[in-house]
Amino acid sequence: EAQIRQLIAAAKGTEMELVIDIELCLGLRRGELLGLRWEDIDWDKNQIHIVNNRVVVDGKAIVKDPKTESSRRTVDVPEQLIQKLRKHKLACAANRMRLGQEYTVTDYVIVHPDGKPIYPEYLSQMFTKLQKKAGLPKCRFHDLRHLCASIMLMQGVNVKVAQAHLGHKDLSTTLGIYS
Repeated sequence: EAQIRQLIAAAKGTEMELVIDIELCLGLRRGELLGLRWEDIDWDKNQIHIVNNRVVVDGKAIVKDPKTESSRRTVDVPEQLIQKLRKHKLACAANRMRLGQEYTVTDYVIVHPDGKPIYPEYLSQMFTKLQKKAGLPKCRFHDLRHLCASIMLMQGVNVKVAQAHLGHKDLSTTLGIYS
């Protein structure tokens, strides 16, 4: 818990703040996070639809279908995270107004302040720098997904619910790797 608080504190006010909040709450795969578009958020139902996976192929970021059919899913989002997403959307709009033609217009949620989509490998590098800033031991960005899953299971979330939330095809993945 202390390390999670350190990570959150180090991310506060940086490009990584919303990324860390999303990962701790939802445990998305990196490609799912970077493929998330504003139209994938159901503001009325507090849900996010996972329908894209933005990954690197031959050195280029591309969008493809989620990893498996079970990876294409809808996840419930806590109200506090929905409010942070609303605030982020307003900040993106303000940056677009301020930067004008220098702002890159996309529908992606996770972007640099100038609107450019974040390259998947760069996100991992940003996470590594954040860990150092927080004085934490080195781990992979994907380990945030493991952390989210472990927290769900420690809090008594039904394993089938956790499986669906994480988009695992097999229950054995949820139990064997994440618990």
